[in-house]
Amino acid sequence: MPSVPPEPSTSSRFFRCAIPECTYDRAFASLSDLHRHQRDVHDVHQSTDSNATGSRFYRCDVSGCTHDRGFATQTDLNRHQKGVHGIYQGNDSISYRCQGKDCNHPDKIWPRRDNFRGHLSRIHPNENVEELTERYI
Repeated sequence: MPSVPPEPSTSSRFFRCAIPECTYDRAFASLSDLHRHQRDVHDVHQSTDSNATGSRFYRCDVSGCTHDRGFATQTDLNRHQKGVHGIYQGNDSISYRCQGKDCNHPDKIWPRRDNFRGHLSRIHPNENVEELTERYI
């Protein structure tokens, strides 16, 4: 993985990717567009933390998984495996099924509490979110 290239001059109006193997020959209109390109194409992450390398050491080893970029943390990998592959780690085995009135997704299973609570807030705003959250499967 390439190291983070030097920042281009902010006095210039356009920004170019300084990674030697980059074949993208167009300039970027903003520094954030350049950083997005470097993150998405070259797996380079900008950081103010001098200890951060931007590496994505945590890879999904599930056969057939198409996510090949890796994950920055074990937590990110676990979240991916739980949400995409239904693989649970340790105490993370709780799933949620909506018991709300007239739910448009009565058979859907939410592996993540935060996403389930978001569903409850959006779809069932007049019902008790706390009560529905505790009625998980």
